[in-house]
Amino acid sequence: MKNEKRNNNKRRLLLLILLLALTMILIGTSTYAWFTSNKSVNVDDLNVNVRAVNGLEISADAKYTSWGVKIDKDDINEAVFTGQINQMPDSFGHVSTVGNIATATGLIQMFDGSVATNCPGGGTNCDNPTYTLTTTVASEQRCYDSDSTGTANSNASIPKCSAVDAHFMAFDISLN
Repeated sequence: MKNEKRNNNKRRLLLLILLLALTMILIGTSTYAWFTSNKSVNVDDLNVNVRAVNGLEISADAKYTSWGVKIDKDDINEAVFTGQINQMPDSFGHVSTVGNIATATGLIQMFDGSVATNCPGGGTNCDNPTYTLTTTVASEQRCYDSDSTGTANSNASIPKCSAVDAHFMAFDISLN
């Protein structure tokens, strides 16, 4: 009886160890598959819609007639008031920040990034490449690419975003 109980406990322990090993293998395999299949990110269509909750009202230009519980891309594109910089490009680049605010402009410092693949013998396709990350300061500018319908914005006073600088979205909202 004592030996039978000990054998049952050993069998149960062995099954638990096998189940743990199988679980670890499945988690490792699925994690590896997820990382290898998700190397690139694409955003095909961007619909900007900012909403306020709990009785807050928001505005893209702080004018008396434009307060409400939501603003969309058209409101942001056409908003004009002193000191405002709305940047609404249709395509985005590799941009990051460390959260520092430039003292001269009061804007968050943003950086464009690019990665170069380097192979020992030249070219871009090899077994052991090295990668070089290069960053440059990205600046905010008052610009737009298109309105929410995908056509050029009718407000001709706002320039089209340049391909060099406009790689991220930036806009101001006012709370009331």
